[in-house]
Amino acid sequence: MFCNHFKITEQPFSERTPIARIIKDERIKQAMARLQYFLSDGTIALITGQTGVGKSSLIKLFLHSLEGTTNSYSSVYLHITDLRATSLLRLIVSGLGEKPKHTKGLIFSQITEISQN
Repeated sequence: MFCNHFKITEQPFSERTPIARIIKDERIKQAMARLQYFLSDGTIALITGQTGVGKSSLIKLFLHSLEGTTNSYSSVYLHITDLRATSLLRLIVSGLGEKPKHTKGLIFSQITEISQN
């Protein structure tokens, strides 16, 4: 639809946008600074926001900035809009390669433990 109407060759709103084509405006610069702060002083980060604000682009840029670093990081990308807290925590633990425990508190502790290893 967009390609035909605007006579362009690529989808302008693709989740697979190459890093070089992501516009690094002031919002992205501020968010990257916050993520860099998290990287030095944090343990777990969660990025949320309304549809279309640039969460996926931000995450793509941030993960790209980690390439070549000596530290190892685990990222879990969940593209789901409606989950209960326990289900979200279970998906995170599964995404980190572990079998989730049974209660919300134990699962959260499990995530914290995984992230510190």
